[in-house]
Amino acid sequence: MFLISTVKVMGWQDSCAQIYLHMIHGASVQFLLDVVNLGLFESLLEATRTKKSHHWKHMYDLLTVLWPSKVNQYETTVVISRPSSTTYECPLTLVPCTYPVVASDGHTYEMDALLTHMSQSGYWSPMTRQPISCIVFRNRCLSAY
Repeated sequence: MFLISTVKVMGWQDSCAQIYLHMIHGASVQFLLDVVNLGLFESLLEATRTKKSHHWKHMYDLLTVLWPSKVNQYETTVVISRPSSTTYECPLTLVPCTYPVVASDGHTYEMDALLTHMSQSGYWSPMTRQPISCIVFRNRCLSAY
């Protein structure tokens, strides 16, 4: 939360781009959810478009993969989801997963759908209605990426 507090005061700093990238790419979705809950997602997208380093470009690409529906809310051009590499259907969306992740409840979800669920409903399993962790792991058995 300290990093987010710093962003609120100083804005998105070029010198911290690598740290932001690591936080977004990490196993915890907490950083992304904090960014959204504090109303900083749009400014993060703006920073990824205007700042020049390759870290910012990579960050934008990563955001479009991890949470395309959230990126689409702020973009004038629609980000197209990657084609699914599996026939496994996300229990939240009932469509094949493009970026499958395993939550602490042991169920596999589409990352985009799980992030949306957690940002709207909190840290509750959509399947078991029990508390879940903000740590998710990519389901490499189902993922081609």
